[in-house]
Amino acid sequence: MRTSQHLSFCLLISAILPLATSCRKEAASGDAQSYACFSYICLSRSGGTSCFGGTLDAFVYEDDGTGRLDSYSRSDADGESLEIPSRSGRKHFVVVANARDDLFVYNDIMNYDGLGSVYSSLGGDNPESPLMSGEADGRAGAGDLTITLRPLMAQVRVNSFFADFIGKPYSGMEFEHPRAYLTNVNGMCPVLGGPCTP
Repeated sequence: MRTSQHLSFCLLISAILPLATSCRKEAASGDAQSYACFSYICLSRSGGTSCFGGTLDAFVYEDDGTGRLDSYSRSDADGESLEIPSRSGRKHFVVVANARDDLFVYNDIMNYDGLGSVYSSLGGDNPESPLMSGEADGRAGAGDLTITLRPLMAQVRVNSFFADFIGKPYSGMEFEHPRAYLTNVNGMCPVLGGPCTP
């Protein structure tokens, strides 16, 4: 009995060993060039914009001229760093914060150019956690990478009104209940930034 168990164990090892060796050999020969790895992204915000508050969409694209999507992940924005899984090699990393759930359609994000053509309506943005995006190039799994997220929505602040009523029929009147209206405001912008449309 003991001899048959020993023989079974040896047969099992001899069957597994060539498989393990061929996997190593395949990886060493370049047939399997990609290895799973994680990239750690440190996020910063430009201009002191408010906290993320929503979600983080992370896109990893091949940096080889094809711009193919390597990996995509969505997570809650619960910190200022992000771990993104991808294959090894040179990559182009894109992070979008606070995007609506229906903003990204799978077929539109299959390559970097497709993501560049995705527009978002700014009318639905929350000023407290606006849509933001940032991108950077790097090698997957090779240390921390910093991406600065910039809001697509601009903040307009009116500090004061001035009305020249001197010498006019309104002279001596108080300027009450001022209102400001913006014209030619962009309503749609590319998620990655760039020229917007009214």
